[in-house]
Amino acid sequence: METKYVMMDNLGSFGGIDGFLIFPAFEEHKSVVERYGGKGHLLSAGFVRLSYEDGKIVAQCYGNSWSLGVGPRKIDSKIITIFLNNS
Repeated sequence: METKYVMMDNLGSFGGIDGFLIFPAFEEHKSVVERYGGKGHLLSAGFVRLSYEDGKIVAQCYGNSWSLGVGPRKIDSKIITIFLNNS
């Protein structure tokens, strides 16, 4: 299943934490940010492919968000991978 993500600092709907949201590809990036982002600042957005390798979840971020006009940062894949394996 193809999924999208947004990465923001100060995610308003989740207690003002820095973090990311992963959601189904049929959702538009912009609507997710408007719904859950609060006063957070958008850092990056795009698609994320999740796989399972050597007993760990591995995230690979790619592509751009057309509705927000941004793409992934080089560090996004690493941040998501670390978080998903340590939570």
